[in-house]
Parts: sequence; C-alpha cells; structure tokens
Amino acid sequence: MRVMWSGKWSVVTPHTVLDAVWRLVPLFHGYTQQDAQEFLCEILQQLQVEMERYPPGHLIFVTSYNTIAIPREVLPALFRGTLCSQVTYITCLHSSSVEEPFWDLSLQLPERCGFSRHVTSDSSCTLEELLQLFTASEELEGNIYTCVQCGGSSSDAMQ
Repeated sequence: MRVMWSGKWSVVTPHTVLDAVWRLVPLFHGYTQQDAQEFLCEILQQLQVEMERYPPGHLIFVTSYNTIAIPREVLPALFRGTLCSQVTYITCLHSSSVEEPFWDLSLQLPERCGFSRHVTSDSSCTLEELLQLFTASEELEGNIYTCVQCGGSSSDAMQ
C-alpha cells in the first residue's frame, strides 16, 4: 500500500498487487480460487494495520498530482460495526449481553430469493429482511453458557 500511496509510481500493476497479497497473506498464495469475503477482510485488516503506523489525526499522502488527506479512522468508520449478542435464560429470564466488533456479516440468502445454484426465482429479498433473519432469536443447544443468577444451562436459553 505504501508503494501505491507514495506517489513515486504512476502505475501499479496487478501482478505487483498480487505479489504483495501473497507476501502479506500466505493463505492466498497461488492461483487457486479463494473466498472473496475472506480476501476483503484480509485486505481491510492489512490496510488498517498500515494506517495505524501513522499518528492519530489525518494521514497526508503526496502524489504526483496533488495532496490527499485521509483520516486514519476512515476504515473503521466505513466498515466496522458492533454486534450485540444477548442470551436470555428461559427459567429465570435473566439476560447477559456481549458486544463484539465485526468487519463483515455473513448473511444467509434464502433459496426463495433466487440465489441458489439450482433454483431460479423472480422473488427478491431486501437487506432489512436478511438482517432480520440474521438477528432472529434461536434456541441454544448444548451447555455452552451457565446463568450466574439461577445456574441454568444454555439448553434453557434463547439467543
């Protein structure tokens, strides 16, 4: 990224970018097909690491054409969010919450939306509907959590 932002080069070839990706993220080395979502997450993470090398405030990049000011916090402002997971125990109705940062959400696309390999459909889904499916309550299985109030297990809980 520093090479592209330095202003020394007017052209950065795709091969140069590919070589940099291979060095920074060994998982993507070679010419096999990779997951685009994983690639985006890795690129965003590397960009954030690169930007954190500079002091807070604005990053100033001088190019051969003009000076560009980019806030250091631009990537988190555009791409990062916070996901709040809440577990409610059915026996005592006690709830506990945990907030976790995320850079992406993996939303399931229902077959009725026409996104299946084998089904063609004219039906469409809205982003709001996909987010509602993602955040819908579900009954937890197994004994992953224990309630601090009643001692109940997560098999007696909804998330």
